[in-house]
Amino acid sequence: MVGDLTSIQRVGRTGESARVKFLIGYQWSIADPVLFITEAKELRNGDYTTDGSLEGIENRLIDKHFHDVSGELLVNESVREFDQAAYEKRLVPKINEDLGKYGIRIEAVSVVPEFGRYLEEALDAASALDFYKNIGEENLGRTIITNSAGASKVTVNNNGKNE
Repeated sequence: MVGDLTSIQRVGRTGESARVKFLIGYQWSIADPVLFITEAKELRNGDYTTDGSLEGIENRLIDKHFHDVSGELLVNESVREFDQAAYEKRLVPKINEDLGKYGIRIEAVSVVPEFGRYLEEALDAASALDFYKNIGEENLGRTIITNSAGASKVTVNNNGKNE
């Protein structure tokens, strides 16, 4: 089955962290049907065959566990050096360990971070400055980054009219 969620998480340690919006898509399956039926409190009324009941489990159980497990892992991540693929590889075993007690297994995960406009600009500037340092032109890089940050930005919108 397929599920998705949006989770706002803090990435990094206090003082070097940022709030990031994560779009998480995942595929899940029932790995142990008996454990699943026994442990999933959403199924206590015996309704475990409808799409609605499985959607409820997804919303109340799986999504919550994803949020909680992600939070624990993201404390040790660097905003600046965030590696999406490496993070996904660490997330899957942890979430499966957590959801295994409910008879649920996560088969695949896709995590897309949205850092926000200002954080993206800061990360771009930091990466650009690293580039200029590496080629021995740090002062030039600082000047270019400063001037670019203060430059006027023009947005043109023709409201869909092609004239």
